[in-house]
Amino acid sequence: MLDYYMISEKGDREINEDSITCAVLNDDYAAFILADGLGGHGRGDEASSLAVKTAETVYKAHYKEENVMEQMFEAAQQEVLRVQKEKGARRSMKTTLNILLLTPADIRIGHIGDSRTYYINKGKIICRTHDHSVPQALVDLGDIPEKKIRNHPDRNRLLRVVGEEWTGLSYEIMDPVERKADLSFLLCTDGFWELVDEKVMRKTLKHSHSAEEWARAMQDVVVNCKSEKNKDNYSVIAVRI
Repeated sequence: MLDYYMISEKGDREINEDSITCAVLNDDYAAFILADGLGGHGRGDEASSLAVKTAETVYKAHYKEENVMEQMFEAAQQEVLRVQKEKGARRSMKTTLNILLLTPADIRIGHIGDSRTYYINKGKIICRTHDHSVPQALVDLGDIPEKKIRNHPDRNRLLRVVGEEWTGLSYEIMDPVERKADLSFLLCTDGFWELVDEKVMRKTLKHSHSAEEWARAMQDVVVNCKSEKNKDNYSVIAVRI
């Protein structure tokens, strides 16, 4: 049984530059899509909305094709670049993009930017997407521990996004995960995962009976975080199988 719930809030900002959607065609085929427009560029909300809507349209038309995820990323990139050119906004329309695809046999995860997708099996976090950010690069080099990413001064500096000209393959697609019972997935923007750490993700999942209950429990952590004076937009898609 597929159970999912989505939340997207503007936090303390004037505009919500996050965009999320789901395309659940039936119990076998579904797509969950999340994007975070780059703040400070003026048109981040437009970029994220374009990317999500374009990816969703491609999915609905080609969902049974083996390379549908690749098509979704490529189409989102081309559409954002097209509108950038049309509006003379090459510097101000960029976004992250995360995609979770479900088929009868397996589950696929793809991303670009620093929004994250977590893969959880029987309450244990198996892996997460690899941030395309300066702090993640520093972790990879061994210069800082991973726990320093959340509060690093350069945490908003991204190395790869939709809306920036790509040289080679810029998005990443993880190896497929076999579809079976007791799997959970969490797609979230940095305004969410910076305040909700992995321990909280596991704990709230353990005590939740539905995707909505899980997502709401984590949202409470974000809302009640007193250390964050000016909360960013935050979005989450909780998926349970």
